[in-house]
Amino acid sequence: MLKRADILLIIILLFLSLLPLLFLPDSQTSAVYADITIDGQLWRRVPLSAHHGHETITARTPDGHYNTIEIDDDTIAVQDADCPDHICIQQGKAQKPGDIIVCLPHKLLIEVKGTSPDGTTAVLPAR
Repeated sequence: MLKRADILLIIILLFLSLLPLLFLPDSQTSAVYADITIDGQLWRRVPLSAHHGHETITARTPDGHYNTIEIDDDTIAVQDADCPDHICIQQGKAQKPGDIIVCLPHKLLIEVKGTSPDGTTAVLPAR
């Protein structure tokens, strides 16, 4: 049977396990956007949380290769590319901060980021 000291120990351990929640920053983001970079240079910033509808854009590399990027409401994905492996297409849609789509042959990087309510940039780890 449980003694008074056992119950007190359980309560203290529960309190200590919940204590970090008071000091961790809020992971909620108010504005989600995607940075599209080609060869390390920011090519375009696409707001995802405020985007409605369907948009298709084509990113071209300096040597003439292309990636067709599809923005559908709050998601972004590579729809078509002339790279040999098409891994960027197979990665699917990105939506949450920390999601990344990469096309290595074209040096294309799509990184979903978020701005927290206090205005600081928050990049959450990928799932």
